[in-house]
Amino acid sequence: METIQSDQLGEVVVERGSVIHFADGIPGFEALHDYLLVEVAEVAPFEWLQSMDDPALAFAVVDPKVIYEGYASNLGRGDLAAVGLVEEADAVVRVILTLSDNPAEITANLQAPLVLNRRDGRGCQLLLTRAPYDIRYPVMQRLSA
Repeated sequence: METIQSDQLGEVVVERGSVIHFADGIPGFEALHDYLLVEVAEVAPFEWLQSMDDPALAFAVVDPKVIYEGYASNLGRGDLAAVGLVEEADAVVRVILTLSDNPAEITANLQAPLVLNRRDGRGCQLLLTRAPYDIRYPVMQRLSA
């Protein structure tokens, strides 16, 4: 076990096998490949995807099914193969949030989910071009309903 210092989260313990490797990075952050999915009880159901390469970078993420009833990423075989999976049920899917001081302005990018394989530590971000999802879905709309 080791620890990293996160600008957002403070000291984070890195457990063996918990690093998620994005071979191509995340769009806009292609040079950064290794991340941790960090649960913080005080902000549940939200989590942080903390960069191991840059302590200043942490994405707020959430399971899209928590904020959008009926969300279905409909991952194809190629999408699943990119992270070493065969069945969509084995994938951990998260969407990135855009934060704001005003909770009503927090949005989620439902059109570009992160797909994670926790068993072997691979991840990628997909673009669902045929899905009817918004890239700026208002999160609090669902949570306050």
